[in-house]
Amino acid sequence: MFTRILRRLALMIAPPLALMLLVACVLAPALPQAGQIAFSASLGEAETLYLMDVTHDLAHPLARDAFAARLPGWSADGARLAYADSLGSIFNDTIFVHDIAAHDVTPLPERPDGAGQVTEPPVWSPDAQSLVVSFGQSPSVGQGDLQLTRYQVADADVSSLPLPSTRANHHAFRWLPDGRLLFVLVQDDTVRLGEIDLANMSLETVQSWPFVFASLWQPVIAPDGSRFVISAIRPDALTSDLYLFARGSAEVVNITQLGNSNETQPVWSADGSKIAYKLLTGTDQSVVIINADGSDQHILYRDPDMRISNISWSPDDTRVSFLLNPVGETHMCIAVLADGGVECPYSARRLSEPVWRP
Repeated sequence: MFTRILRRLALMIAPPLALMLLVACVLAPALPQAGQIAFSASLGEAETLYLMDVTHDLAHPLARDAFAARLPGWSADGARLAYADSLGSIFNDTIFVHDIAAHDVTPLPERPDGAGQVTEPPVWSPDAQSLVVSFGQSPSVGQGDLQLTRYQVADADVSSLPLPSTRANHHAFRWLPDGRLLFVLVQDDTVRLGEIDLANMSLETVQSWPFVFASLWQPVIAPDGSRFVISAIRPDALTSDLYLFARGSAEVVNITQLGNSNETQPVWSADGSKIAYKLLTGTDQSVVIINADGSDQHILYRDPDMRISNISWSPDDTRVSFLLNPVGETHMCIAVLADGGVECPYSARRLSEPVWRP
């Protein structure tokens, strides 16, 4: 008797529960106000893009037929997601654009300068009509010649510009709301800030700084383009610090100066007032929040056992996501700045490059 009652209850509950899950998966791409993150993950051999609704912890697959979908980049309006996929060819990436609402995926044209591997996520123009992507031209992407490729999405036009930087992590781009495309390039112990003339596909330097370094990681440009930060080890130091460059100032400011520790992976908040970064001290790794001038540093999350990577701000600057990497698995974690609470709602064998939907 009791078994029959349980079976009847299960039959009553299962249909609406299944309907709720189906509706959630269908609606997940259409609800950016709830807070969503796109990321690349692998449960098997192929890497697929997912869109996760942060509020409901729902992960919705986007690139179902991908071979190695990675490096997602959102358009400013959150309507489209560009990403790279090798399609099985190790050194020749194709850029795809996924229209979230239409569930439509479009490959962009082949580049005129031959094969290459994408080095950073695509960067969209403010009007979502163009995007720029940097490609490495050789199998050793970190050392090879680099090309900046501009795609006009609507008319399928594509053009390329050689970059003087010789390493993939020695440059950065940011499109400003007024349509200007800024770049930072590091070459021959010189840091250059400038603009890209898209009409003529040329680089125009605005300011340069002498900057001698032993090791250097990718620059990150502030949302308004007035400043940028580089994580670097200087010749007179054994550990990395964060260095702030400001347009119009010749001074380069070390904004961390924490001694025997490494500060890497800086990320600007959406309003440009704060920076989140990874702090490595001994065996401990932490996510740290700091004001852009170097003041008020405080640890948001610390872990003595697992590697932290891929730090990213939410569009409203209230949350910070990051990855925890235990052996054989990766966890997506989200910290709330107001109370410091941390949850890790999703994990996979391989998971990378989370980026919040605008």
